[in-house]
Amino acid sequence: MGKEDKEWKALIEKILHSEDFVRAETCSDLLRLLFEHKNDRGGVDGKTLAEELYKKKKHNDPERAFRVLCIDLRKNLWRYSGSKEGQEQKWSCLLPDAVSGQGYKLRFIDQWDLPGLTGAFWQAHRQGSKSPIVAYSEPLFFRDRGGNRVFRWFDVNFDDPARELAMKTLHEKHPETKNEDLHPSYLYVLSGEINARQYIREWFEDVAGISVPALNSRRSNSTIISSTCPILLGNPQVNSLMRHLLQSAECKQLSYRFDNHRFGVTCVVDANDHEKKALGQLPDINVHRESEVLELLDNAEAEGYVFGVVTRMPNPYGEGAVTMISSHNTRVVEQIARTLTDDRRLGRVALEAEWPMEKPVPRFFQGLFKVRMGPVNIDAEAREPELVGARIYLK
Repeated sequence: MGKEDKEWKALIEKILHSEDFVRAETCSDLLRLLFEHKNDRGGVDGKTLAEELYKKKKHNDPERAFRVLCIDLRKNLWRYSGSKEGQEQKWSCLLPDAVSGQGYKLRFIDQWDLPGLTGAFWQAHRQGSKSPIVAYSEPLFFRDRGGNRVFRWFDVNFDDPARELAMKTLHEKHPETKNEDLHPSYLYVLSGEINARQYIREWFEDVAGISVPALNSRRSNSTIISSTCPILLGNPQVNSLMRHLLQSAECKQLSYRFDNHRFGVTCVVDANDHEKKALGQLPDINVHRESEVLELLDNAEAEGYVFGVVTRMPNPYGEGAVTMISSHNTRVVEQIARTLTDDRRLGRVALEAEWPMEKPVPRFFQGLFKVRMGPVNIDAEAREPELVGARIYLK
């Protein structure tokens, strides 16, 4: 028996002694049976497994009972992989759906050495006992009930406001609204963030073999950051978890920042020659200089350029990592998430950054991206992100 076989066998024994399996005898029997057939190249067909599993037990419909049992086993394995004990294991064990022409076969995933460039990027979220989560944002809207209209002011955001506070702030910043019959409401989640979280969750399911929950940042607090390895989507004006981190002492050194008072403005502090050259190729409408800061202004019209930032940092509460995918444009968040979960796309970014692919991903870094909008209208899918610059920080 090879080293991996011994490690897999030890994992199976731990799983069989976990709470869900101790209480499920037939489910445990199926796991043992599948492990005996782990080296069968194409897996084992359901009929054969059902006959062997139920040969000592009478059952009116063994094939149907077997299919239900596979669903239960799959759920229990998912639950174990997401448990504290499961997070600490090197290997994760899953039961994929049977593919046409093939049978059932256990899949073992090395959590400490995830494959590909995407595996190297997301590995930091699989180290230690903390689980990854995705936190998306839910912006504040104001509803005019009488006129059956909805408004959004980008400089007015609250996580859970009393109406009086929200309206007071709105009237102070926008005096023209004082006579309007407006009510603060949370009506929508941004479509780009929905797609981004789906790309990330599917990657972790398919490659890392774990289920990653999605949380609304408005309904969360800093304990989420301290207890998990969070992946934050959106921008700091709306995603309060992201804002909390970017305002921390650890992030004072960051070179790529968002202007929290002006929508669609990304700031580059002390731009280097490479960044100046890359940004110098953009239209004048996109780049303004203010003292030692370059201001990048989003132009979200068709064919216009908008900007996004990826920030990876050690979790300030201790073990684990934090990844932030931020932009004032929801399509940019979507496209960057797609790139970070696609080896081919991420390979192009690594070449642009001239980063040796054999080197581990830095613990604390940022990447600045430009994204060109679609050619038809601003709601069309944006193009693939292009790297403008990257910064590595000490921690």
